[in-house]
Amino acid sequence: MAFLAEPAGWLVHNPLRSDRSFDDCQELERLGVRAYENGDLRRALVLIDRIRRIGVARADLLCLKADILARLGFAGAAAETLDLALELDPENIHTNSRLLLWSEDTTTRVRAAEQLIRLCPDQDRTLAPALKALKQAGSKIVAAGQIVADEFVGWVTWDGADSISLKICDGHSDETLAVRSERAPDWAEIFIHYGRIHFPLHAARRPLHLSIEFDDISLCKVSSYPTEQQRSIAGPRSSDSVIDADLTVIVPIYNDFEATRDCLDSLRPQLAVAKRTVAVLVNDASPDEQIQQLLHQCAEEPIFTVMHNELNLGFAATVNRALSIVPRGDVLVLNADTVLPAGALDELAIAGRSSPDIGTVTPLSNNGEYTSFPEPFQVNELRTSEAIADIDRAAKVNRDVLVDLPNGIGFCLYVTRRCLDSVGGMPHLYDRGYYEDVEFCLRARENGLRNVCAPWIYVGHAGSRSFGGEKRSLVMRNLKKLKDRFPAYNNESVAFAKSDPLRESRGKIEKELLRTIRFDRLLMAPDDLAGEIATRRAQDLVQQGLAILTCIISASARSATIRSPRDGYQSLQFNLDSAGEIDTLVAYISDLDIARFEFCGSSRLMLDVIQRLNMFDKPSDVFIADEASAELRTWIEGPSKSSRHADRKISRAAGSPPAGSGRYIAPNDEARALLAQKRIRSDRIDTEPDLKVVTQFSVSFSESPTVRCGVVLNEHCPSTFKSFVEVMRRLSGVQNLQFFVLGSTLEDNCLMTLGNVFVLGPTSADEIAALTDIYRLQRLLIYLPQPIFGWSKLQQACRLGLPTARFVWPFTPRVPPGDLRLDTAMPPAVLADRLSSWLVGAGREASDVA
Repeated sequence: MAFLAEPAGWLVHNPLRSDRSFDDCQELERLGVRAYENGDLRRALVLIDRIRRIGVARADLLCLKADILARLGFAGAAAETLDLALELDPENIHTNSRLLLWSEDTTTRVRAAEQLIRLCPDQDRTLAPALKALKQAGSKIVAAGQIVADEFVGWVTWDGADSISLKICDGHSDETLAVRSERAPDWAEIFIHYGRIHFPLHAARRPLHLSIEFDDISLCKVSSYPTEQQRSIAGPRSSDSVIDADLTVIVPIYNDFEATRDCLDSLRPQLAVAKRTVAVLVNDASPDEQIQQLLHQCAEEPIFTVMHNELNLGFAATVNRALSIVPRGDVLVLNADTVLPAGALDELAIAGRSSPDIGTVTPLSNNGEYTSFPEPFQVNELRTSEAIADIDRAAKVNRDVLVDLPNGIGFCLYVTRRCLDSVGGMPHLYDRGYYEDVEFCLRARENGLRNVCAPWIYVGHAGSRSFGGEKRSLVMRNLKKLKDRFPAYNNESVAFAKSDPLRESRGKIEKELLRTIRFDRLLMAPDDLAGEIATRRAQDLVQQGLAILTCIISASARSATIRSPRDGYQSLQFNLDSAGEIDTLVAYISDLDIARFEFCGSSRLMLDVIQRLNMFDKPSDVFIADEASAELRTWIEGPSKSSRHADRKISRAAGSPPAGSGRYIAPNDEARALLAQKRIRSDRIDTEPDLKVVTQFSVSFSESPTVRCGVVLNEHCPSTFKSFVEVMRRLSGVQNLQFFVLGSTLEDNCLMTLGNVFVLGPTSADEIAALTDIYRLQRLLIYLPQPIFGWSKLQQACRLGLPTARFVWPFTPRVPPGDLRLDTAMPPAVLADRLSSWLVGAGREASDVA
């Protein structure tokens, strides 16, 4: 990667000029693909990998990254990257092609081959290796095809007799098709026989689901959908009774007996007391005998109307069949894997009828995408019925609040009659179960109606168990179709996620729920690197079984964010613009059941909070994350014992903290040495064991004399960044030096335009060792002009055993031979000169070895 060897060298030939940005993912992709095509794999790797770190991961780019890693000899990393690509899009052709070629697992290869044959039924180069893999796995017959106009066109290849009889099922009738062996194309010679399939379809039947079977084994399934949605809802069948109610709950049911039973158990008592409210349960041809028996019992209850589909129709058609017998009143479309808290039906009706422009209402849920609680867009744990009721009660703090959504979510979708009359039924344009609800809601918006969330209602939702592992494939397939039909939807959804208008409502619920929990410890830290250290420490303590609360103080935003890692609570914020608002935060914390405080790092605003907390005489510890943490001793021992080196601002603060049994937690020997220098008694210090070197990299020099140096620096500190930029600027004139920042910076572009630095982007501590190997890093620069302790990324970097340049202090333990000691008093010019001499020396070693 010579493009980093001289000042702005790789920028000379147009890649990213001043009008473009290293944060421009399209430009990075263009450059990365060009480098790949030119055989410059390492340049391609850093560019493509940066896209993943700063942008949205895409399966095709992950697949390209995997290909590059494999060519560079990193088979394990390539396999892990392919797994990520497959998780994002199980139907990605490039990913499945590589899995077919690379994987040694038979099951994985068979799954990839089946996907490729289904996705590419007419691509010769893809079919041959896929058929070979299936035959090696024991397959005797394979078929594939697609619907073209009003005809199924496909092929079948098999071993055995020279003719076979296939059964064609279209959901309405079964027909038999005889296929005789004919001359096979080259790609089909894996099996003995080959035959083409042509089968005319009924043009009026859409959606159409076609299955090709042999000996009751399904060989191939394809579907065809109408190009546009029929808006009107069909009328009832002659055998169906029409429902007259103000609210009708429609529950499509397929499988998962236990979830269905729990859903109906939560629904039954509400139907029993609600006025003019009934439920329609639609059995979508469930194969589960327990479900059939359960529905038979429900049919005897007057609050339930039970319908049966002769064939499995899927979500949209099943809902529409129920809608056909509901000509008036509002409707609640309810998944059979939901659990309703008491009163949910009445509350949803109140929300839906609160304004004439409301089309749909969605409650909060543990699994509700936009409306997920506590973590949005995550599948949170499904709690017990009692816990669901507790959250729902806490949610009443948001009563009468409505938050507009891009679209409602179909697990529990309250639909007003005005919306039904305007939009019609659910669209039949998508494969079963995903995005029909989204299109319905987007159509409602086009007609001037709103989709809202009622954040005072919380409904439990198991989610996706009916379709198991097929979910991601169905989601991606339907999402592509939705994007074609509504091009602006994706950007709008992303904008909603970024603005997060439901955060305040979630925070209010968390504020109530946190009062019911006993916490072993509250960790308080500023929102700088000390806050990052405290957050990681909280996660470690939770893994040890402790109940931990964190309070991160932002001086720039003048706010505090309270989180409970174990419970996933993360949305509660307090403004700290005034002394009164600080008092409000302190009063809330004092009202919680917290056994102990722990402080990590320091800021003026954080000290204001600590000062007020001291009046509650709570046992308090200090985690030594930096030198400022050690100065918090005043707040544990009292000012009479404070160090003469303590921050004057701390010493002058009003009020005296109680002298107590607080402890100092030193995450390594260097932190312990700092405390010893400040005359902290050893019996007051709890020391965590140092992480020892476990990976000693033996640097293998290539013919290139270029020295590749990894960099770890404080991503939050402006003064550190300014100093580092100046040092890198002075080093940019030195040939054959490349620096890779293992993380982000305050301004990546500013650094990378120097030409000798590449910023990888957000990087976790767990990636450090692998990145060192992949980028062939030979040396390490830890650019931390202020001492930092307990930072996981720093700990992992130090474990590598690479020759390292680092700042040292009087309390720093002995530096290993070959490492470079840096002094914080050195100006940038001296630092650059020392680093240059040290790194160029490594380059000379490389030349000698070569």
